[in-house]
Amino acid sequence: MLRHLMMTATVATLVATGASAETLRYATSRDVYGLDPHATTDSFTNIFTHHIYEPLVRYDADMKVEPALATSWEVIDPTRVRFKLREGVTFQGGETFGADDVQVSLMRAADLKSPLRGNLPGLKAVEIVDDLTVDLILEGPTPLLNNYLTNIFVMDKGWLETHNSVAPIDASQGEEGYTTNNANGTGPFALESRRPDALNVLVVNDGWWDTPQHNLTRIEHTPIGSDATRVAALLSGEIDLIEPAPLQDANRIDGSDGVHMLQNPGLRSIMMGINMGDSLIDGNVEGNPLKDLRVRQAMYHAINMDLIRDRIMRGKSRVTGSLIAPAVKGYSDAMDERLAYDPVIPPESKGLRK
Repeated sequence: MLRHLMMTATVATLVATGASAETLRYATSRDVYGLDPHATTDSFTNIFTHHIYEPLVRYDADMKVEPALATSWEVIDPTRVRFKLREGVTFQGGETFGADDVQVSLMRAADLKSPLRGNLPGLKAVEIVDDLTVDLILEGPTPLLNNYLTNIFVMDKGWLETHNSVAPIDASQGEEGYTTNNANGTGPFALESRRPDALNVLVVNDGWWDTPQHNLTRIEHTPIGSDATRVAALLSGEIDLIEPAPLQDANRIDGSDGVHMLQNPGLRSIMMGINMGDSLIDGNVEGNPLKDLRVRQAMYHAINMDLIRDRIMRGKSRVTGSLIAPAVKGYSDAMDERLAYDPVIPPESKGLRK
C-alpha cells in the first residue's frame, strides 16, 4: 500500500435558499442499497439509515464520541465493557428499547455472514445484566471499541423476529429481506415510504428522545444518476439540495442566483494500493517488480499530485501524506508531509521513508 499517494476530497453540497422550512427535497447520484443497517458497509447507505436507526454511542460535531442509546460505559476488565442504556426510549413502532435489542443487534452485525462484521472486530458475545445494562465480551483489549460502535445501529428484537429477519443479509450479494424496504428504529426520522431507485420519504419522529437540531418535518430523497439532470433539478427549484456537486459544474452552480454551495474537508482519502504479493495478478514479467523499494520510489516521484488536484479535482482536494484526515483521532502533522513531484532526481537522495 502506497500510503503517500492519496487525496482528501472535499464534499460539495448545494442548498437552494428558497427551500421550504419543513420539507427537504434531497437528490443524490444513486439510491441507498436498502434500509437494513447491517446489510452493507456502504458509507452513503449508512449515513442515510442513521436518520432512522441509532448506535449506542455517536460522534458529535467535533468528531468526539458522546452517549446515544447508551448513557455511560465502564471497562470492567480488558475483555468486558459494561454499557448503561438510556431509559424511556421507544422504537418508531412503539416498542420499548432495552438490553435484548442491543444483544440481538450487535450479534447480528458481528455474525460471520454479516458484511458489517469487520466494523465490529473482536466481539465474542453480548451478555444482558438487566433490562438497561449489557456487557460486551471481547476477545482482548479493544481501545477503539466506541469508535467501532458509532456505526453499529440498534434494531428492535421483536420486530426482527416477527418479520423473520434476525439472520443478517448481504446487500452486496443481492440479498434482500423485509428489512431492505422497511424500517423501525429509534432515530430522529421514521420511514414513510420507499420506492427503490425512485423515492425514499422520511418523516420526523415526534417521539424521539433527543432534541432536534433542525426544523424539518419531512425529507424526500430522490436518486438522480445523471449529473446534468441533478444540477438542472437544483437550479430550477425542483430539488433543494444535491450531493455530490459535479466538479465540472461547481463554479457555475455557485454563481447561480438563489443557490449556495457549502464546502468542507471530507474524511475520505483517495489512495492507490500496491500489490506486494509474489506475483502480479496481470502482467508479463516474472515475479513482482513492485516489491522493489526503488520501483515504488520511482512511482511516488513520477506522479504529479498537484496536477491531479488542480486539473482532475479542479482544486477541490488536498494533497496529503497521511491516510488519516485531520479531524480523525490519531492524525499527525509529521505524517502528513509529502515529498515533491520530481521524476528526474533519483529518489535515494530524497530520504524517502520505507
